[in-house]
Amino acid sequence: MYTDTDLASDQPYTYRLRACNDGGCSEYSGLAEARTFGVLAIVTDSLPRGQVGQTYTADLDAANAGSRYTWTLVSGALPDGLSLLSSGVVSGTPTDTAVAQVTFRVTSIDGQTAEATYPLEIQAPQSLVIDTYVLPPVIVGGPYDVALAASGGGTERVWSLASGTLPAGLSLDATGAIAGTPTAVESAAITLRVESFGLTDERDFVLEVVPNDETAYNITPLAVSSAPDSIQPAVDSAIARWERVITANAQAVRILPGTFSSSSCGGFGDAVNGTTLDDIIVLINIGPIDGAGEGGFNTIGLAGPCAIRSEGSTDPNLPAFGLLTLDSYDLGTLVGTDLLTDLIFHEIGHVLGFGSLWEFLDLVSGSGTNDPTFTGSGALEEWSALGGTGNVPLANTGDTTTVEGHWRESVFDAEIMTGFAEQVGVEQPLSRVTIASMEDMGYTADRSQADDFSLTSALVGFTTDQADDGALLLDRLLRVPIYVLDPDGTVQPEPAWPR
Repeated sequence: MYTDTDLASDQPYTYRLRACNDGGCSEYSGLAEARTFGVLAIVTDSLPRGQVGQTYTADLDAANAGSRYTWTLVSGALPDGLSLLSSGVVSGTPTDTAVAQVTFRVTSIDGQTAEATYPLEIQAPQSLVIDTYVLPPVIVGGPYDVALAASGGGTERVWSLASGTLPAGLSLDATGAIAGTPTAVESAAITLRVESFGLTDERDFVLEVVPNDETAYNITPLAVSSAPDSIQPAVDSAIARWERVITANAQAVRILPGTFSSSSCGGFGDAVNGTTLDDIIVLINIGPIDGAGEGGFNTIGLAGPCAIRSEGSTDPNLPAFGLLTLDSYDLGTLVGTDLLTDLIFHEIGHVLGFGSLWEFLDLVSGSGTNDPTFTGSGALEEWSALGGTGNVPLANTGDTTTVEGHWRESVFDAEIMTGFAEQVGVEQPLSRVTIASMEDMGYTADRSQADDFSLTSALVGFTTDQADDGALLLDRLLRVPIYVLDPDGTVQPEPAWPR
């Protein structure tokens, strides 16, 4: 031990050291530096506000007198639920509102002390709100693990079933997890309740358990925003038509909890987390796109896939789910018309990959030119049968997300998968070319489900899209990152498209 005296504050000093015992002493060491402590100072400016029921943590900090300090509370009282550690951490979960004045003392290892007084406010809990907006459907026998979400209230929340009964095989625990394996097809109308620090919120849901049909292709709609009941017949009719066109089942896919965020898939990716699907879930959103049409072309819908099956699947690249958005400003004029059914059929086609996956699957030639074309062998066969030559002409004018994702309007005119919708009352036939193009993407399809369709001889060979006066509604592709899902729910970290 050695004690030096009369040293100045916050100054460096140098020493030489050696070790000695009965056998003698070592050589002196090189110069070693030691520094005296400065004047102890508390450097924490203020304590953050807290909220009843929410975990609270604040770190007190001091400087100049080493790295280890001991803290004590010398006056005032911490709000109920909070405590002070000697290391200077104020933590806990406040249980009541409070406005406190607290004084802390810090002591450094050389015996210096300093004090500081702070106001500490604990506010009432915010309104408790259930944030989960929809429960994803699930197939019979498929694992289900959906975590409910809420905001406000306290950190600890208790969930319960306020009314209704969960499908057989599923259960809700107090932490807000609906989990299990459903055993029967059913549609369960339920009301969920969350409670936290005297606050409650309730919300109604419908949880659909759908068949796991391995003999057919099934499309499951899921409304992710408020939609008028009046559009449901059009949705049902459009889905039934696609299910007649596509005839083979796709491999079931699991989506693990937390896989997709609320910022993915146009803002609705989290709607499918925790479920098992077969064959595809189509998220249906009614919302503004570009306002009401007042002359000229106006966008009425946009759609596309958000996740596809991996190469390790028996159905590689076939979409697992996607988003369909209809413009809320234009929807009212279409309700009850055949045009609405055709429009929804068209948009579901994009979710299935029509136009939206062509470039990814290398089915487009001449991309970026005035004459882009589709090269799939099935579609070419049917195009030739119609009298067409060369590859199948694709849209080359319109919105940047319309071109190359539809048949060319000047050639296919009113065919249902051009980029422009016709006026109410104008038939929009489904051609064998469209059905065959689905086969080119990997689907098994029934070409006999096509409508009678022929090319107008005067239009064959046009190289520039020319929408007629009756085609006033423009369609666009949803351009979002498309992720790859393995059957076990593993998602590849980088999207498959855009590359």
